[in-house]
Amino acid sequence: MKSPIGFGLAVLATTAFAVAGNEPNGDKKKGGEDPPKAGTLQAPKVTFQPGKGITFDGGDDFSLNLKSYFQIKWYYLALDSNPDTNSFRTKRVRMNFSGHVWDRELTYKVQTDFIDSDDSSIKDAWVRYNFYNTDHYTLGLRMGTQKMLESRQGTISSQKQEFSNRALATRVFGSARSTGALFLGSGLNDDNGGKKLHWFLGTMNNDLAAGSISAAPESTNLDGAGVGDNELNYIVGVRFDPQGEMAYSEGDLEHSGSMTSSLGASVLFGNADVGIAQGDVESTTVNLNAALKLGNGFAAAGEFFARKDDADLAGVPSADSNGFYVQGSYTMPPDDGTQYAFGARVSMIDFKDPPIFMNAAGMESGQGDPILGAGGIGNDPFGLAPAVGYPVGAEGDIMEYQLMASAYYHKHALKTQLTYTYQHADPDNVAGVGNDDNHGVDLIFTLAF
Repeated sequence: MKSPIGFGLAVLATTAFAVAGNEPNGDKKKGGEDPPKAGTLQAPKVTFQPGKGITFDGGDDFSLNLKSYFQIKWYYLALDSNPDTNSFRTKRVRMNFSGHVWDRELTYKVQTDFIDSDDSSIKDAWVRYNFYNTDHYTLGLRMGTQKMLESRQGTISSQKQEFSNRALATRVFGSARSTGALFLGSGLNDDNGGKKLHWFLGTMNNDLAAGSISAAPESTNLDGAGVGDNELNYIVGVRFDPQGEMAYSEGDLEHSGSMTSSLGASVLFGNADVGIAQGDVESTTVNLNAALKLGNGFAAAGEFFARKDDADLAGVPSADSNGFYVQGSYTMPPDDGTQYAFGARVSMIDFKDPPIFMNAAGMESGQGDPILGAGGIGNDPFGLAPAVGYPVGAEGDIMEYQLMASAYYHKHALKTQLTYTYQHADPDNVAGVGNDDNHGVDLIFTLAF
C-alpha cells in the first residue's frame, strides 16, 4: 500500500508549484520572450548534494528538501543481573521533508521513522511562521509535534551525535518530543548572517523527560477512559552564542580556526494527570547546558538537570532527582581522507528520593527495558514497570563512563562510531537488590543521503 504521507506531500508539492505558476510576472524575459501565462506549471530547480538530500526550489513560493538517513548497530552487553546480549539492530530509518510554502517565512518539517515501534512513527510534524523578521530580530510561532529545545543534546539530531547514543542524563531527563506550540525569538547579529541570542516560550501536552511515565509525544491529554487532562506543560528558555550562532551538531569536525561556544538554560513546568484515583503530579525541571569548539579539533559539552516532582497523592512525598554529563573529544583535520576522532564522557543520574514519577534508562533500549531500564522491584505506585531492571521507586544513582573512537568519511553524513560503556548502578535500600556493574561495546554505522 502506498504511503499516505508520501502521497500527501506529492499533492502538496504539485499544488504549490501550480500556485507559483499562477503568479503573473509582468516583465518580459531577456530576448523578448513572453512571461509564462497564468496557470502554467513551472518546473522547479532540482539539486542534489550527498548528505543533504534532494531540493526542489520553486523560488519564493515553494521549496521541498527530501533527506533520509539510517543507522545500523551491533552491540554486546555484559550485565550483572541479566543475561549477556550479542545482537545487531537497525536503530533508525528516517526520512525528512522540509521547506517553505507560499512565503519564505512559512516553513514546515515532517520526519518519519519507518522502524520505531516504541513511539509514534511521526517524529516531527510542524509548521512555523515568522510574523516579524528584520535584519536584526526574528519572532515566530512553531506548532505541531517537535523538539521543545529543553536540552541541547536532546535537540541535536541522532545523526549528529559524537557517541553512539546520548548521555545517560539526557536519556532520562531530556530528549522527549511533544505536541504543542513554541514562540521563538532571536537577535544580535553575528558576522555570518546568524544570531547570537535565542529565546523561546512554549506549551505542550506531555512531559519532556524521556524517563517520565507521561513522556508520550502522541498524547492528546485524554487518558484511556476518555477523561481529559485540563492542564498543559510549559517551558521557557534562552541560549547565547557569544562568538556567533552555533549549529546543533557535536564535535569540531570543521577545524575552522575560530572558537565557538554556546550557553543555554531552560525551565520546564510539568502538569500531569495520572488518573482520577491517583491525582496530579506537578514537576519542575531546570536545565543548564554549554558547548565549546576551539576550531582546532577539540570540542567539549556538558549539561546539568535538576528535577522536583510533587504528587497530589495521599502519603506520597515529593521527589528530587538530578543528573549531568560532561564530554570531550578531539577530531583530526579534514584532509583528503578519513577524519578520526576520540573522546570520553561521564554521566550520572541521582534519585535522591523515591522517584515516584521517573524511570531509569537502559544501556541500549531506553526506558522500561530489561537491559538496565526500569524494573519492577521496589515501590511502583502506578503499576507501570516491567519485571526486571533498575528498581522502580528506589533511591540511588547510576554512573556511566564511556570511551569512543569514530571514523568520519564524510563528516556526520557517513561515519562509523565505536563506543565502550561501563555502567555502575547503585540502588539504595531495596531488599535483595545490590549494585550492578555492566559493560557494553557497540559499533554503529550512519549514512545520510
